Amino acid sequence: MQEEIDSLNLLAILQEQIDSESAESKIVGFVLRRMAQLQNTDALDLVLENIDKLYTSFRHIFVYLNELDLNESQKESVSEKLIIILDDSIVGHLEYHRMWLFHTFSNGQGWNIDKLATFYNEYFDDTSRRKIILALGQANQQSWFKTRKRSIMQMPNWQRRAFLAAAKCLPGDEASHWYRSILPRLDVLEVDVVKWAMSR
Repeated sequence: MQEEIDSLNLLAILQEQIDSESAESKIVGFVLRRMAQLQNTDALDLVLENIDKLYTSFRHIFVYLNELDLNESQKESVSEKLIIILDDSIVGHLEYHRMWLFHTFSNGQGWNIDKLATFYNEYFDDTSRRKIILALGQANQQSWFKTRKRSIMQMPNWQRRAFLAAAKCLPGDEASHWYRSILPRLDVLEVDVVKWAMSR
């Protein structure tokens, strides 16, 4: 009962911040941290639908989102909203914001990632591409990795390391055989990434 009351009060505070001329990031962050602790999803639609007003609290919103234990239906709904934010919102045009958004898609399975490969071809910044690669691996997009594994050495360093980590989704022994074939060409950090991937 007390948790329900707390949630109602927290939502009221959050709505006040949205209705104000300038939302205070510290207050929004406090509210969302508490709601994440309660595993309360009531603020999810509210913050995503008002993301332009809460752009200074972007990190808090995505920390909250990534700490929630969402079911498949909720992930489907959130995926659609995130893609709209990416396509239409002013915040979707900033590299820092895209990093958090794509990080969400790489946070476990169940996200709608139909457009991820398209986004990889649209965004050329290293941060976005690295997160997209990790998300594609989480989504078990084996064909995407199959068609690109031979050109991995042409990728920038951090994209290559993300590819190495995510390519563990390749089927059967294909991943381990491929990892062994490229080991001599990798640097020390990349070798460690491969060891981590092969242990999974």
